[in-house]
Amino acid sequence: VKVHVVTTGRAGVSSAEVHAYEQKAYDMARKINKTILKESDNDVVKAMKIFYWVHNNISFVLSTPQYENWAVAAINTFTKRYSSCYGTWAVCKAMLDVEGIENVCVVRTVSNTWRNYHYWALVKLNGEWYHCDAQRYFNGVTPKKYFCFMMTDKEILAAPSNHAFAKSKYPARSTTSVQKYIDVYS
Repeated sequence: VKVHVVTTGRAGVSSAEVHAYEQKAYDMARKINKTILKESDNDVVKAMKIFYWVHNNISFVLSTPQYENWAVAAINTFTKRYSSCYGTWAVCKAMLDVEGIENVCVVRTVSNTWRNYHYWALVKLNGEWYHCDAQRYFNGVTPKKYFCFMMTDKEILAAPSNHAFAKSKYPARSTTSVQKYIDVYS
């Protein structure tokens, strides 16, 4: 039996400690955002730059033990520049939050075929919720720089690494594809 516990909220630490971790994660995010974002960027451009930066600067290491809370995962990932998908999501969350861009964590539904969890973000852009996942996928078929940005349910479900999720638990997502309008590689 394999048990995967992800603690949300306080994880046994005081409110002051949680606040301190969150502030540190946000401070680290602000520092990076200053180097990659312009004030004139709209939210879509900011989010794309954030996911592109994370995709290109955070290496994937499976089962990185940093699930105390999202802020601890973000701090560890910012510092070490590697993480599991949870740390990758946490860094994206911190960077989006400091820009005031709404986002929520999505968790893959575990099944007999996919027994481990995967984490990515729903991001509210242009008034609608889209799937965004900065995780690197190296499966021999997927292009090295491939990542998921502003995808509909249909598009994310066709992406690498199985993004099946409990649809009713999350805000209604856009059904209109914007993939032909964005260029995530430039």
